[in-house]
Amino acid sequence: MKKFLKLTSVALLLVLVFLPSRQALAAPAVHDGQVVLGDTYTLESGETLTGDLLVFGGEAFIEAGAKVDGSVVLFGGVLTIEGEVTGDVSAIGAVVILGPAAYIHGD
Repeated sequence: MKKFLKLTSVALLLVLVFLPSRQALAAPAVHDGQVVLGDTYTLESGETLTGDLLVFGGEAFIEAGAKVDGSVVLFGGVLTIEGEVTGDVSAIGAVVILGPAAYIHGD
């Protein structure tokens, strides 16, 4: 019974992970943005990211003079903001470091 429950749980998890990604590939893009999965992302000074930044278990750096024209969501990991975010910043189980030049328009 335990083996069946484990196999069913894994199968359900795979369906929940891959089904939305297939639909997202078929649908036209509504806006740009960046998704980071367990990696490091740096938005360098002078650059602008149009859309939301979504980080799962990685690190993200928004340097001074850089701008995220959207929101930033972080699930586990570290986010360092030295630049500007026009939307909200949300973090769950993560560390957010705001530098002296950080400016967040939203919550």
